[in-house]
Amino acid sequence: MSLYKRTLQMNESEEIFRQICTYSKDAIIMINNESNITFWNDASEKIFGYSSEDAIGIQLCKLIIPERLHEAHMAGFEKFKETGQGSVVGKTLRLSAVRKDGAEFPVSLSLSAVLIKDKWNAIGIVRDITERKKIDDQLLESEKHKKQLLNSLKDGIYQCEPHVEGVFTWVNQACAEMFGYKSAEEMIGTKVKYVYANGEERMRFIERLVKEGFARNINALFKKKNGECFFVERTSHIMRDEKGKPVRIEGIIRDITERKESERRLNAQHSVTRVLSESSTLKEASQNILQAVCEALNWDFGVVWMHNSQDNVLYCTELWQNPNIEISEFKEQTKGITFSPGIGLPGRVWSSGKPAWIIDVIMDKNFPRAASAKKAGLHGAFGFPIIINKVVLGTIEFFSNKPQEPDNNLLNMMSAVGNQVAQFIKRNQAINDLIESEEKLNKITSAANDAIIMLNNDEEVSYWNEASERIFGYSKREVLGEKLSNLIVPERYRDKHLEGFNKFKNIGTGNVIGKSVEVEAVKKNGDEIPIELSLSSVQREGKWNAIGIIRDISERKQDEEKIRKLSRAVEQSPSIIVITDTKGKIEYVNPKFSQLTEYPFEEAIGKNPRVLNSGKQSTAFYKKMWKTITSGKEWHGEFCNKKKSGELYWESASISPIKDSEGIITHFIANKEDITEKKLTEEKLLESEEQFRLISSSAKDAIIMLDNNEKVCFWNEASEKIFGFSKAEAIAENLYNLIIPERYRKQHIEGYDRFKDIGTGDLIGQTIEVEAIKKDGTEISIELSLSAVMRGGKWNAIGIIRDISDRKQIEQELRMSHKMMSVGRLTASVFHEVLNPVNIISSHTQLLLMEAEKGSRTEEDLRSIQDEIGRIVKITDSLRAISSREEGKAVKVEINDLLENTLTLIKPELNIKGITPVLKLEKELPEAMAHGDEIGQAFINIVSNAIEAMPGGGTLTIITQHAQKKGLPLVRIKIIDTGCGIAEDVIDKIFEPFFSTKKEIKGVGLGLSSSYTIINGCGGKLSVESEEGNGSTFIIDLPIKL
Repeated sequence: MSLYKRTLQMNESEEIFRQICTYSKDAIIMINNESNITFWNDASEKIFGYSSEDAIGIQLCKLIIPERLHEAHMAGFEKFKETGQGSVVGKTLRLSAVRKDGAEFPVSLSLSAVLIKDKWNAIGIVRDITERKKIDDQLLESEKHKKQLLNSLKDGIYQCEPHVEGVFTWVNQACAEMFGYKSAEEMIGTKVKYVYANGEERMRFIERLVKEGFARNINALFKKKNGECFFVERTSHIMRDEKGKPVRIEGIIRDITERKESERRLNAQHSVTRVLSESSTLKEASQNILQAVCEALNWDFGVVWMHNSQDNVLYCTELWQNPNIEISEFKEQTKGITFSPGIGLPGRVWSSGKPAWIIDVIMDKNFPRAASAKKAGLHGAFGFPIIINKVVLGTIEFFSNKPQEPDNNLLNMMSAVGNQVAQFIKRNQAINDLIESEEKLNKITSAANDAIIMLNNDEEVSYWNEASERIFGYSKREVLGEKLSNLIVPERYRDKHLEGFNKFKNIGTGNVIGKSVEVEAVKKNGDEIPIELSLSSVQREGKWNAIGIIRDISERKQDEEKIRKLSRAVEQSPSIIVITDTKGKIEYVNPKFSQLTEYPFEEAIGKNPRVLNSGKQSTAFYKKMWKTITSGKEWHGEFCNKKKSGELYWESASISPIKDSEGIITHFIANKEDITEKKLTEEKLLESEEQFRLISSSAKDAIIMLDNNEKVCFWNEASEKIFGFSKAEAIAENLYNLIIPERYRKQHIEGYDRFKDIGTGDLIGQTIEVEAIKKDGTEISIELSLSAVMRGGKWNAIGIIRDISDRKQIEQELRMSHKMMSVGRLTASVFHEVLNPVNIISSHTQLLLMEAEKGSRTEEDLRSIQDEIGRIVKITDSLRAISSREEGKAVKVEINDLLENTLTLIKPELNIKGITPVLKLEKELPEAMAHGDEIGQAFINIVSNAIEAMPGGGTLTIITQHAQKKGLPLVRIKIIDTGCGIAEDVIDKIFEPFFSTKKEIKGVGLGLSSSYTIINGCGGKLSVESEEGNGSTFIIDLPIKL
């Protein structure tokens, strides 16, 4: 290859490498054999804050490695520089790094070695995993919830090895207790085949799972630790690796012993019913009843005793025994003995009319056959009466070959059997007995939570209890006589259902009779629900009927789904989970614990959490924590703990006691979160917040912050002073409800809706002057500076507001002063030029008027000229008064007297124009400082203006009062009219020279202007409040000499 081509290839490779380094989001760093940085890409600058110039040539550990890791880093690098090998070379691992600003954060580091000029250099690719770590923490929290949920479930959850000799690898607490173990740890490791009553069933089950992968609702007979057998229902599935090899079995186990027992009892009761319906004599019925009950309920011997009314005793009429036991002596004694009321078990039941139970007849003092029962090996017994209309016709008793604890449910059921037998005996009372039986059945089935449905031989509903109505939505009236397949059987099952029922109706049996199955059913509204169905058969009038007990298992199915989800979530939880026994010995830690503390699972098990103790918390701290959790309460707090390497870290912890069904504490579970970064951030945040608090509290300007929903989230002291709202009143309120005038609110809301999404707007970064409203409703002028800040991923707004009302007032007064000076200069220059011609015109007009014919058009025109001349003279007089006015010394003036004199002067005009004067003068009003003659003229000007505003009459109100403004005393005069008012768009011009709102009346436009000048000239203030159509209020504030 030519040198030129090789150079081109090298240049191309270098360009590719340069682009990779430039556009990579990961930091790419190279250090030489002395641990000095030789390469530092753009991403390195963004992640760590150092520019390339800052970093090149600096030892890596001085820039980005936390100080506590310097020694370990340098020790590892010494080995690496010689061999190019190391414990972290060629691996990717999580570490902590330090930015230029000192902040420590989590990174993922991939390290490799490269030989340059016979010396080993290291290349590291570093990725900021701060966000990923947050996700990991969230997963840990989810894992905690999963563990808590799994252990709170009443159903057993298990995992085991997928072969016959396999052992349990994990169980929840409910599963352990179900099999008689005190804890899950005690059960883990035991062989699964030992829990089967029939070991061969384990092999068949494994074969089925391997073939099908899933087994739902499989019933089995299991053994507890003590050898006691019980029935379970289980749903299991097999987990396989990526090659399809079975790795474990997972499943849910539910103890259904009580359900099985209930089914057996129900079947026994149904058998008795069938026997009675099929039998024609008492002897035939008695034999079959005894056999059916003993075989269904696993009892060994049964006897029927009937009442002999002549001798008033009970005697044996029928008995049945298990063919597998030898009880000949007891059997013969039973046949030959009779019982009086209260003697023996039959006599006791007879006299009380109630069922009775004996745990062990051998130990019972009132059992005459105890000796022969002992030889026969009979122990437990119960009896119940055959009773009708409170008359005991006889009793039935049953015996077991082992002691039996009392079972009230069984006694209640057998009492019903006794009633059935009595009804059979008393056929003449069949109708009454049927009514009574139906009433009892209705009470039982009405109270039942399960649907109980009976179908006749034509598949028509003949019984439908209240629970059926609740579950399926059909009333009894809607379903009786209807075919079940048209009501609740999904369409996809109907053909199979009808096929099975057609077989059943002829023989009274089928694949699901006497079993419990899970299927789907349809409600009236069309919704499908999962149900658990238990079916049995009964013969009525020589035809087979079906009885179904249906349970809505929607909630159970949802629980099973939750278990499946949470079982995976626990192991993947971002929270640290630790479970200990009551002495503090660790029994379980999740992967997050090992990742944070550096203690592997195997090393942590059996240790006490005190191995993490950093010594930062006192002994009293731990005593208080231990006292809280051992008393059954939950403890929340923070630890400063120590990793295996000695590195300190902070974690937030919640420790809860785990209790068994009797409320006894068996374990403690800790849910913890690494808050080391949060602690560092909080310290910096506290320092920053303190600085901000000092600045904002001492500021004279209002500082207000709004969150992304335009709610106030910061309101400093200056805000309270300027707007009058306390911090408590303002926080969490919309700003537009507080200080924004109504005319601006729509514009404000629209602008903020745009701002909160993009963080910018027309006013962001600008300073503007606008109006705002105080708490008392007063509008003030403000200067507003707006900026945007991102908080919690959302845009917030910060406003700095300055009250510029005083500045605006001064500016207004300056403008008025300049205008009045201009008027004065104008007056001085044109006064003689205007007045002399006007006087000449006036004289000639007067002469012409004397010669004009009265009533003529000429006279009318001349008088109009004369009126206009008078107006010109009035204007020039006003201008002369303004231009020739000299500042005199203000003197004390009795304002009330002056106003009364003013009112006296204008009273005739008020009467003519229909205006009612109202004086409200404060008594003992202080004297005000003013120029006496001029202030009186000002009052006349303002009152005249008010009179002209009420051409159709009205009310003129004058009020005086002693007031204060900014702490200084003053006299306030209010002159209020009920005239036409002043429009909002001209009210700011009302005191300007030559401005007038009068249209029909030709106003001069100088009266209010000159009054404004007079009042301001003596240190006072003239203002106006008005609304068009609602009159005006002129307010005069005059100072008081202190």
